Amino acid sequence: PDREEHKRRMNIVEKLKKLFFGKKSAEGNSAERERADARSAAEDAEGLRPLLCPSFPFVVQWREESDLSPADSKFGGAPLLPPGFVWPVYAGEVVCPVYHADEIVNGEKRERPLSFLMQIDLSGLPPAARGFLPAKGYLSFFYDLQTGRWGGEAEDFGCARVYYFPDGDLSPVEPPAGTRLPERKICFSEAPDLPDWEEFVESDKTFGGDWEAYDRARALLGVDREKEEKAYNGKLLGYAQIIQDSMLQECEEMSRRSRGEDADDEEDVFVKSRDWTLLLQIGTVDFSIDEEELMWGDDGNLYFYIRRRDLAALNFGGAWAILQCF
Repeated sequence: PDREEHKRRMNIVEKLKKLFFGKKSAEGNSAERERADARSAAEDAEGLRPLLCPSFPFVVQWREESDLSPADSKFGGAPLLPPGFVWPVYAGEVVCPVYHADEIVNGEKRERPLSFLMQIDLSGLPPAARGFLPAKGYLSFFYDLQTGRWGGEAEDFGCARVYYFPDGDLSPVEPPAGTRLPERKICFSEAPDLPDWEEFVESDKTFGGDWEAYDRARALLGVDREKEEKAYNGKLLGYAQIIQDSMLQECEEMSRRSRGEDADDEEDVFVKSRDWTLLLQIGTVDFSIDEEELMWGDDGNLYFYIRRRDLAALNFGGAWAILQCF
């Protein structure tokens, strides 16, 4: 009996050792893994730093502002335009009406005026924007809300337009009947930006981690996609917040096809697509507390892209728009 009792006690001691020292060992291994992950994320972040650039997120005020000037950055209303400006029109087929679409039938095709979306007073942007855009003047964005083209076909060229107007003889022009959006003030801020995983991995084949490792490294450089999604209505410049797939090759291919050029050489399309960059991203815009809103499909975004060389030359005629949604 004494021998059996001794054996039982020794078994209990061994179990306690394993429980206590095993836990300590597991905690040590876990702490070491965390330190290794932190070192790896820091190294990855340094590798991403050359891609870091500023973006300029904006908020569209849902209240009507009584002190809103015609020259302010704004969503909707009447844009400042030069004398003789010809309001853009588009004659594409209706795909997915977005706004003011009560009497529109899918598949219908006739010429319609574009809706004026946004006016950006460049002088009111944060100083970091000076490296990409003029210090003065206006950018104006138009899109055909009535046909709701997605930007995935050559025929979509013309459904969206971007104009740059230097300071000068500009005056408010009332939009064509049925296209006017509620006028709301826009407020810009500044934030660091890096591409989403889908766009990054399309170009970089050397990154050793997966999308989770990429997100950890991106967060170390101050890129906060969660805040961007919840706090802002969109952004100027930077990188797109992608819902489906990277859009760079689509911009290059569709832009070529819209001009009747060859786009069958996939390698050449890929290489040339690296020149495309985000100009503007617009998400859902709430116009009132009563839930009147402008939504791109199912909680999507409208993106305006432009070639870097065209942006540097202030040539906005070749900008391409793509709509993505969930």
